[in-house]
Amino acid sequence: MLESVADWLPRLIDPIEETDESFAQRIGRGAVTRLRCVSKPSDRIRRACGQRFVTIIDEPIIDEGRIECLRYLNEQSISHDYHRYGNLGRRPLSQSEHAQHS
Repeated sequence: MLESVADWLPRLIDPIEETDESFAQRIGRGAVTRLRCVSKPSDRIRRACGQRFVTIIDEPIIDEGRIECLRYLNEQSISHDYHRYGNLGRRPLSQSEHAQHS
């Protein structure tokens, strides 16, 4: 199945087949920060993740993609302030502004 998904998403998903030993070594090197499993991982993988503080998500996958993605995406909000006519409200004058007005 991974090959068919990888064909649809080139350069985004690269399927890898590896043993628990090589995967545990990769986790130990810090190459993995979060692990999503479709089945329960082995004790060796769990120990490797515990030593590197890697989050393991091994609950059943949720059919609703928007909810499933909440575990992996960080929401960010960007706000821009625009003030009509440059009026920013009442503020104390800085020393340079005070010198101009006196």
